[in-house]
Amino acid sequence: MTLSRTEYLHNSTSPQTESCIWRLISRNNTIIKLNEGDKGLPFYCIHALAGDAGSYKELVSALGPNQRIYGIQADKSTLHSDLVGSIELLAQHYVDVLTSFQPDGPFVLGGWSIGAVIAFEMAHQLKALGRVVPLVAVFDGILANVRRGIRIWDPRYCWHLASNLPQWFINDLIEEHHSLSRRIRSKIRAITQISKRKGRTNSYWHKIDTFVNTTGWLPEHVSFARKLYDAGNAYIPKPYEGRVIVYAAKTQPLFRPLQVEAAWGQVCSAIETVRIDGTHSSFLRQPRVLALASDLRARLELLHREPWSTGPGSGRDRRQRLHR
Repeated sequence: MTLSRTEYLHNSTSPQTESCIWRLISRNNTIIKLNEGDKGLPFYCIHALAGDAGSYKELVSALGPNQRIYGIQADKSTLHSDLVGSIELLAQHYVDVLTSFQPDGPFVLGGWSIGAVIAFEMAHQLKALGRVVPLVAVFDGILANVRRGIRIWDPRYCWHLASNLPQWFINDLIEEHHSLSRRIRSKIRAITQISKRKGRTNSYWHKIDTFVNTTGWLPEHVSFARKLYDAGNAYIPKPYEGRVIVYAAKTQPLFRPLQVEAAWGQVCSAIETVRIDGTHSSFLRQPRVLALASDLRARLELLHREPWSTGPGSGRDRRQRLHR
């Protein structure tokens, strides 16, 4: 089956279909162009758990045809490598590829979900090489291993929990097609299928089985997602002084209404938060993605007008490699 990028961008009809289709194309390349734009600073979107860039389809469309947008995805060799066991090593691999692809000039990075964590670590490593990273865009990404700042017994937590409850009920239960019951059914189904898969690859139950529908995924994609999820939970973020914009879904998980903003605020000194209507999975889809794209487009246009230095070359000779 062969699909062009244009056919993919215009013919996919659902998030699940998009992911299935995306995994059938462009798997030999780590960096792929997501639109035909040739203006502005290049904007690189890093893959989430599934390892593909299909999550950004509607965001790319909403940003318009002019902005240069690239996806960074796990190619076939990366899917089967040990890099996925470490956010640092995976980010280093992508930095190697990225600096070869773009030897000079600044990088604008973005990522949804765990893709934001990878983008964040890539920004650290690029800045260590002397490269310019004007902005890191976080699309409702979760940082583990940081102090959240507000404890559950704090009155502010209770207030945010109460404020989040109506939105959670409407968005997460009703608009997301009763996702809570779906997650429960998925967990039961995953557990009951363990015995059927006994002796096969990926036969054990994993936490992502409760919130990711892996129907139609190949075993290597399931394995990749599970390892990447574990790597994200093990990653310890370092303080970061560059500019970070956090786009947080207004409807957060019921008992974690402050997780996104509070976590990033603990490690980023120059941070701004914009809350977008919707849930973790819906705010990158129509119609809510339009508000996100409008804000991001304005920021990208401002960055393009700033006099960024082209900076040094790839800087590879300055790095002590951790992995080859």
